[in-house]
Amino acid sequence: MMNNNYFRLIADSVMSSKKSVDMENMCLFPVLCKKDGKEHFGDTFLDMDVTYHFGGHMTNSLGDERLASFEITPSMAERLENGFGITKEMIVKTAMDNISNLYGPLIMPCPFDPDVFDILSSAYQTYGASVVLSTGLLKVYARDKGCKKIILLPSSIDEMLLIQVKDDDDYLSDLPQYREMVWDINRTVLCPEDVLSDHVYIYDLETDKITIAA
Repeated sequence: MMNNNYFRLIADSVMSSKKSVDMENMCLFPVLCKKDGKEHFGDTFLDMDVTYHFGGHMTNSLGDERLASFEITPSMAERLENGFGITKEMIVKTAMDNISNLYGPLIMPCPFDPDVFDILSSAYQTYGASVVLSTGLLKVYARDKGCKKIILLPSSIDEMLLIQVKDDDDYLSDLPQYREMVWDINRTVLCPEDVLSDHVYIYDLETDKITIAA
């Protein structure tokens, strides 16, 4: 299995255009983003793209902490495979493992309406919507909250909002207004590069799957 230390050494020698990036304490992780029609090294998840980044938690000259990263491009991926035998399957597995092991999935009450929404993000709260890809995360959350379904609102690439659906909730009638809310925020609040999707999603505990709801 490829580990992060091994990838750091390879990345340091392969990604010459990123020589100014400090490889220490960096790791692979997936990024969930809106489809843009461009060629990426990655996969798809429902109507969204999944790209793979190499980055880490860094402190700038002002003392502010942030997540710095760069996307693995098709040409980088080709050099990694041809030169070092690092396949896409190895990159994907390492990145997905890092969601739980290093990236830190985080679910917390939403400050502006904690009775309705929870926030799903990462410990870095950057590219945090990607933690929805973490295996078993929503299943544990749904069981802990005693709900059969969870509505997911893609508020940005950094987070999703979770709404618990109890057995007696008539959630279907609420979906159009949730989609309208997402659509409006995407066009009036977010920068285009921060938009994740115009759709609303639902997680079903029985099937353990996420689907597009509206």
